[in-house]
Amino acid sequence: MCNSCKQLLAKLDEPTIIYLMRGERAAAKIEQKGFAKIDRVLSELEDQAVRDLMEGKEKPPEPNFTPMLLEIIYQAMQAGFDVEPRLPKNTAKLSAGKPTKPPIKIPSNPKELRLWWDLVRHFKAPPRIQILADKIKWAYIRKVQSIWTKIGEDFREGKVWNQSIIREEMKKIVGVVRSRAHTIVATETTRYFNQATVNYYAKNSAITHYLFIAVRDHKTTPWCKTRQGLIYEKDSAVFIKEQPPCHWRCRSRVVPLSPFNPKHKLLIADKSIQRKNNKPAPLPEGWNE
Repeated sequence: MCNSCKQLLAKLDEPTIIYLMRGERAAAKIEQKGFAKIDRVLSELEDQAVRDLMEGKEKPPEPNFTPMLLEIIYQAMQAGFDVEPRLPKNTAKLSAGKPTKPPIKIPSNPKELRLWWDLVRHFKAPPRIQILADKIKWAYIRKVQSIWTKIGEDFREGKVWNQSIIREEMKKIVGVVRSRAHTIVATETTRYFNQATVNYYAKNSAITHYLFIAVRDHKTTPWCKTRQGLIYEKDSAVFIKEQPPCHWRCRSRVVPLSPFNPKHKLLIADKSIQRKNNKPAPLPEGWNE
């Protein structure tokens, strides 16, 4: 852990540190599950494409990634609701407006998930999910189609194309799509994990600010690095715009702060780390708009 992170964590109370660590583990677990599922789906598609090509079929199989992304969203949202810091006892009365946690039962199909989504966020699953799913699908279709025509025609004309060569070509194609799908899953996990946290405390008057926590290593971007440790006012326009993810594959988190917590109060009172008093690197054009 970098020195700046250690210094920042030293200013937080133990429950908040536990919250942050649990949140990191929960998000990482969801991402790994999402990656594993993508790998399984693409491996199955790869095998099916090879069989279809060897059988002389003219079109590659068309996958549907929407249910998979919806399931990952559900898991990320559930994790965001399940992870919460403990507030001081004297804030109990102020927490009366906190929304009820979502049901534990995992939806068995996209329709049930959308119903759960409506319950939690009060509007339907955003169109961006279908758009992202279509991007993965069409990336797969275009890449596979590029070799489908070449190999298919050569195969039917009797040129040398054995199954091992076809499989190697297909692996190269699927590898490109897998990388893109992993990027989408990692980014969306961060988005919905953080969104669930913000939704959870939306009606809790004991929470007034959020702390931006960036993972500091050689992969950290200037967008997150310059926001590390900044304090955002709850419901402010700048917080809504800069709430993680701040870019593709963003790993940053937001942590709720309460002025009723003595250590949180010191952070909130520190004007040098207020977002409004700092000028971090501008986010990528059009991001979160």
